[in-house]
Amino acid sequence: MIQKLEIENVGNIKHVTYDLAPKLNVFEADNGVGKTNTLNAISYLLAKRIFSDQGKNESEFTSLIPIDNERAIASVNLTTDLGQEFGFKFYNVYQKTRGTNEEVFKGRTTDYYFNGVKCKNISEFDSALNVAFNLDKLKDIKVNDSKFNAIALITDVFYAFAKIDYKLLRELVIYFTGDISFEDLAREHPEFNSLKDDVFKYDGRLDLARKNYKAIILDLQKQIDVKQGILEGLDINFDEDKLKEFEVRKTSIEALKQGDLSGSNADLIELQKKVIEAERAYLNSKTNDYQANQNIKLNEAMELVSGSKEKLHSCEIVLKDYENKLKIINEKGKFNKTKNESLVNELEKLQLELAEVINNPDKCPNCGYILNEEKQQEKIYNLKAKITNLNNQKASLIEDTKKLANDKNELLELIDGANSDLSDLKADLSKKEANLDKVKGEPFNPISEDTNTLKNIYLSLKEELNKLEEKHNNLEVEIETKYANDLAQINKELEPIMQAKYNLKLYKKTDKEKQELISQLNDAESSYTLCDEYIKTRIKAINDKAYSTFGIEFEMLKEQVNGGLEEVCYPVLDGKAYNQLNRGLKEYLGALFITKIKELTNVKDMPILIDNAESLGSNSLNKIVNMGSQIIATRVVSNKNILELVKE
Repeated sequence: MIQKLEIENVGNIKHVTYDLAPKLNVFEADNGVGKTNTLNAISYLLAKRIFSDQGKNESEFTSLIPIDNERAIASVNLTTDLGQEFGFKFYNVYQKTRGTNEEVFKGRTTDYYFNGVKCKNISEFDSALNVAFNLDKLKDIKVNDSKFNAIALITDVFYAFAKIDYKLLRELVIYFTGDISFEDLAREHPEFNSLKDDVFKYDGRLDLARKNYKAIILDLQKQIDVKQGILEGLDINFDEDKLKEFEVRKTSIEALKQGDLSGSNADLIELQKKVIEAERAYLNSKTNDYQANQNIKLNEAMELVSGSKEKLHSCEIVLKDYENKLKIINEKGKFNKTKNESLVNELEKLQLELAEVINNPDKCPNCGYILNEEKQQEKIYNLKAKITNLNNQKASLIEDTKKLANDKNELLELIDGANSDLSDLKADLSKKEANLDKVKGEPFNPISEDTNTLKNIYLSLKEELNKLEEKHNNLEVEIETKYANDLAQINKELEPIMQAKYNLKLYKKTDKEKQELISQLNDAESSYTLCDEYIKTRIKAINDKAYSTFGIEFEMLKEQVNGGLEEVCYPVLDGKAYNQLNRGLKEYLGALFITKIKELTNVKDMPILIDNAESLGSNSLNKIVNMGSQIIATRVVSNKNILELVKE
C-alpha cells in the first residue's frame, strides 16, 4: 500500500505531502482545488494514464503541467509501507532555434525513479513496481486488445465496466472464470452432439452457424412459397379414362390401316419367299455346273454378298427407327409451339387485365362492379398468381423445347451417321456383287438346260416382285392419306388431355420437391433452435461461473425484438443493468470486481482510486472499505478552498 504521497507542480497543486491511511483516504475540497489532479498524479505514476472520468482524455497529459508555469517540472513520489520509493518527473522540452535565442516547444517527456535513482528506461521502473506490488500474475493476462491496461483494471473502479468495450470485458471474465468447452456441455446435454460438424466448420462459433441456419430457413421458406404457387396454378384435371379411350381409337385406326394392307402384305411376303427360293434353286443348280475350284470361289463371293446384304438391312432398320423418332420430336415441337403461342396470348390478356385493375381500382374489368380496396388487392393477388403460373408453364415449356432441340440435333447427327454408313454399305455391297458377277462370268462348264430353266423362273418372279412392290408402296400412301384426317382430329382432341397429364406429372414432381424442402426446413429450424439452446446454455454456465468467482451477476446475452441474440457483457445488480444504476452502486460494483481480481492474481495492496465519492453513502463506502484494499477517493465539499485529507 502507499504510505506517503508527495506532489509538486501538478496542475494547480504547488507542493503537498500526505501520509496516507492503510484503509480510507478522502481528499475533500470544492471544485477546482486539485482533487482530480491528485488522482491523475497517482494514476499516471502507477498505470501511465490520466485518471479521467468515464474514460475521456486518458492520454491528455496536459493536466500534469503546472497551470501558471509551463517550464516547471511536475513531479510525484510515493513511498510504500515497505519503504520503497517510486516517482516520476514530467516536463515540457524546449529547444533553441538555430541562429536565435528563441526556444521552440518540442514535446513532453517523463523520467522515472526508483528509490531516488533515475531508471534507465520505463521497463526498469515497471520491473521494480511489479516486484513491489506482486504484479507478475496480473501482467500475465493475455487479451486481444493492445490498449488494455492491467494496472487501470485494479485501480480504476470505472475501467472494467465503463471504459472498455463489452468484448474485452467478456474476454476478461472468461479469462478468470475459465471457458466452457463444447465437450463439457455435450456431456451434460447429449442433444448438442448433433452440432459437432458445425463446431468444426465454424471454429466453435455457433452464433455464426445459427446465423447461417436463419438464412437457410428464410431461403427455404421462399422456395416452398414458389413451389406452392406452382401447385396452385396447375390444372391437374387429368381424365385417364378419356386418354385410354383416345388411345383405343388410335389403335383401332392403326388396325384398320393394317387390315387394308394385310392382303397386299401377305401377297408381297409370299412372292418374296418365292423369289428367294427361285434364286437359291437357280444358283445351286448353276454352282453344280462349275468346276471344284470355281465352286469354292463362287460360294465365298456369295457369302460375302449375303453378309453385306444383312448389314445393309440392319442399317436400314436403324435408320428407319431414327427417322420415326425424329418424326415424333417434330410433332412434339409443333405441339410446343402451339402451346407457347397460346400461353403468350393468355399472358398478354392477364397483363392487360392486371394493369386495368391497378390503374382503375374502382371498376372490375370483367364484371364492371365497384371494387373495394380489399377486393382490388385480392383481384391483383389472383391475377399475379395466374401470371406466375403461366410464366412457370412457359419456362417449363421453353426448357422442354430446348431439350427437344438437343434431342433433334442428336438424332440428326445419328441419321447423318446412319446415312453415311448406309452409303458405305451400299458401295461395299456393290463391290461384292460386282465381284460375284465377275466370278460368275469366269469360264465354267456349259450351263445345263435345267439351270437355264431355273434362271428364267427366277428372273420372271423377280420382275413380278418389282411390280408388286411398286403397287404396294402406292397402296401405303393411299391408305395413309385415307386415315390422316381422323388421326389429326384425335391428336387435336388429345392435346388438352396430354397437357393435363403433363401437369399432373409436374404437380407430383413439384409436390415431392416441396415436401423435400419442408423436410430440409424442419431440419434447419431444428438446428437453429439447437444452436439457440447451446448458446443460451453456454452463456448461463459462464454466468454461473462468473457469479461464483466474482459474486457479480453478468448479462452476456440479450434477446432482440426480431428474435436474434445480441452478445453483450455488463454487470447486473438487483435486476438492474449497469447503466441503470446510480454512480455509487457503479463504484461499489467496480470496487468488488477489483477486489476479486486482486485475490485471483495475488496482487499486494495497490490502492483503488475513486473520484467524486460523494455519490457513495456511508453504507456503500463502508462496504468498499471492508473489502480490504486501500482506498484513495475525492469528495466535493462546497466553500472548502484548501485540499484536506480525511483519513480513517
